[in-house]
Amino acid sequence: MSDSSARTPPPPYTNDNAEELKRCFATLLNDQQEIQNLFKSVAGQLETTPQIGEHHPLTEEWNTLRQRHRRVYRDSQHNASQCASFLYNYVEVVIPLSQSKMSPREKKIMVTRFLEAVALHQENAKKTAEKFNELGKQIETFQLKIAAALRSQAEPEGLFSKIWSGLEELCMTIWQALYKLLTQLVRTFRRLLSGINSVHFSVGPLRTDIRFHPYSEVQEELRMNPRSAMSQVKDDCRELTERLTAFEEAWEVVKLSCSDLLINLAMARSMTAVPTAFDSSVRSAQRVYSPLVECMRAYSQNRSPEL
Repeated sequence: MSDSSARTPPPPYTNDNAEELKRCFATLLNDQQEIQNLFKSVAGQLETTPQIGEHHPLTEEWNTLRQRHRRVYRDSQHNASQCASFLYNYVEVVIPLSQSKMSPREKKIMVTRFLEAVALHQENAKKTAEKFNELGKQIETFQLKIAAALRSQAEPEGLFSKIWSGLEELCMTIWQALYKLLTQLVRTFRRLLSGINSVHFSVGPLRTDIRFHPYSEVQEELRMNPRSAMSQVKDDCRELTERLTAFEEAWEVVKLSCSDLLINLAMARSMTAVPTAFDSSVRSAQRVYSPLVECMRAYSQNRSPEL
């Protein structure tokens, strides 16, 4: 782990980032397709290996891991879609209603309930990240099970080595592809979220300051160098456990926004709207959040963002 003081400063979000984000998402989509193809390849090799076969418990376990990967990926897409909707509604619904003629009590209830829902979805995002990480560990363990099964059944030592070598390479390739996908996911969303360092809304007596945590770049060694040693894989798992928080951080943006708005609503004596200032604030919020909303939606729909 590198010390926070040694971290590079955040790159500002500008239009120049659009092409980079598109490339990042294209990589995510390609990595996901690669992982699905690799899962299929291992399944086929297990089914055609005489010592294992189609109905062997290991083959069935692998197919279970394959299905689990699909579910976890779909869960992450669903959570991304929900986060995009919440961000959109914050700008288009919550902020305007906070400036409406609703009573202060109604406004507080509105934002509080919105914030409660955000906390729930943020927890779901954390669970999805943990499932991704757990899947990687299960793939790592699966290699050892294959080795044990082949050793107990392969008579000639050369036959075991030949079969095991092929399966080991496939399993490691899948783990590395999954690791690459997760690392790229973290890097992409960290890059996007780094642009939200301080956002200000000032409308009459209301002032909302949104401060996001300091930017932290994914360490250089995490950018997917080939790894084969099992001890290194375990180290990578621990590193991912600490860093796989991209979706949680996206929800944190929504949560901080709502929390600050709630505080300011409680402090404001009046909510006299100033149309020009209000329109300017909403446009500012849209500029900040729109790229994040579009990227989350693109991820949920298996497409590149339109920025």
